[in-house]
Amino acid sequence: TYSFNTNWGILSGAEMAFYSAKVETDNYTDAFNTKDVDDTPFEFRIKGGGNLENKQNAVFINIPVMVRYQTTGELKFYAAAGGKIGIPVKADSKLGISAITTTAYYPDDNIEYTDKPFMGIGTFNNLSEKKKMKLKTSIMLSIELGAKYAITKSNDLYAGIYFDYGLNDINNSKDAGRLIEYNPQLAQGFELNNSIASVITDNDKAIKVIDKVAPMAIGIKIGVSFAL
Repeated sequence: TYSFNTNWGILSGAEMAFYSAKVETDNYTDAFNTKDVDDTPFEFRIKGGGNLENKQNAVFINIPVMVRYQTTGELKFYAAAGGKIGIPVKADSKLGISAITTTAYYPDDNIEYTDKPFMGIGTFNNLSEKKKMKLKTSIMLSIELGAKYAITKSNDLYAGIYFDYGLNDINNSKDAGRLIEYNPQLAQGFELNNSIASVITDNDKAIKVIDKVAPMAIGIKIGVSFAL
């Protein structure tokens, strides 16, 4: 913190921040047109997907630029407000599902197949897949309120609460297609994708599973400050 006088100052620095998010549903269903390994069109139907859970984890380096006001005396109260720039360092996503039942409907033959595991048709249990995510730099509003107690002439013990709110959509992943995408080239017959870059079918229209991804944090700070 650079102090202009006894009350006002501007602060910056660097913080390592860990974020997590989760999307879950107990009854996932979907249906869409695709083609099998022989290039024959059919409708891939997902029925009774139970306990689907998608967890996302990300690590950011946050750089705050904030204006701080504090009172004087042995016990000082302070308030700070401004913004933070968050630079993504690492991000990954894990999608798991306890059980899923799929069928294949061929309209030309009017046949619905229910048991062809080699092409991803049937009932499958305890599936999971982990993938990396691409995220953009985050712009956040930030506020902090707290108090300082002088333990020496130049050192303060402080405690405060803070709140960070992301303003922009940080999703930088390319469209991964369906949340559960049919892929005849895979031994399993389908793959599990990240929800922040995927779509599902609603009334015959493909819609995004998640519209916006933005970091948010609330917490408590406890520490010691040193005057130089």
